[in-house]
Amino acid sequence: PPSAVGAILDERRRAQDDMVAALQKQLEATAAKLAKSIEDYITTQAGSTDTARIRAQVYQTQLTDLLALLEREGIADARAEWYRGYAQIAGLAEETLAAGGVDGADRALDSEGAQASIRAIRDQQSEELWTGAISRPMATRILAGLRSSIEMQPLSEIAQIIARDESTSVPQAVTLARTRIAEYDRWVGNEAARQADPEGDLLMWAYVGPTLDGITRPFCGELRGKYFTRDQVGRLDNHQPGTGHPAVSGGGYNCRHGWIQLPESLLVKRGYTKGTD
Repeated sequence: PPSAVGAILDERRRAQDDMVAALQKQLEATAAKLAKSIEDYITTQAGSTDTARIRAQVYQTQLTDLLALLEREGIADARAEWYRGYAQIAGLAEETLAAGGVDGADRALDSEGAQASIRAIRDQQSEELWTGAISRPMATRILAGLRSSIEMQPLSEIAQIIARDESTSVPQAVTLARTRIAEYDRWVGNEAARQADPEGDLLMWAYVGPTLDGITRPFCGELRGKYFTRDQVGRLDNHQPGTGHPAVSGGGYNCRHGWIQLPESLLVKRGYTKGTD
């Protein structure tokens, strides 16, 4: 029934919000511990608090050393929790189809091909988000901060400055994470629909999300509340270079909208209208 679909869509949005909120909290906690962690690490490796030995250790410290430090200080736990959220979102994608009365919806993502695709997307996001936007940039900034300041300031002061600066970088990482998990939600919903409707002739694709407001892109404003065939969706272009196809990227970076795939009759009951090319 339409009410069941609406409840599941709300749960999908909450699941994404919860993942992002948990990530932000964990990154902030890691940043808050950095001053002590950095100072303890350098001092321990130097085997002394002697200024000359501390200075030498700073220059001997490598990016891989700091990546390992960040893993121990919370990044590994944050990443593990993030990945647990993937399974929840995949389950909700199947539940969306089930609420629409789609046969075999609860097994849509059980096939070997679907599972392989899910692993591939997770690995891709691991490289782009966790390595490319969180761990490696953080470790790079820490190393640069240490080496550029060790000649002029004591280690304790440098560590405090680095921790402060890393706290201010958290929102940027969180925004990217929000974009990536929204992309995953769209992708896994698309994959579930593809598995349930291989020919693309049973389900329609409806564009869902917030109503028109001051930050809605024209692309999203035009599509929201309408449904399309899979072929029509394939011809869409959001004119946002580098973001990928709208089936996954929606309107672009940090887009709040998404897709659901349901029988046409149910979408009409939910108030959606038929879209045109």
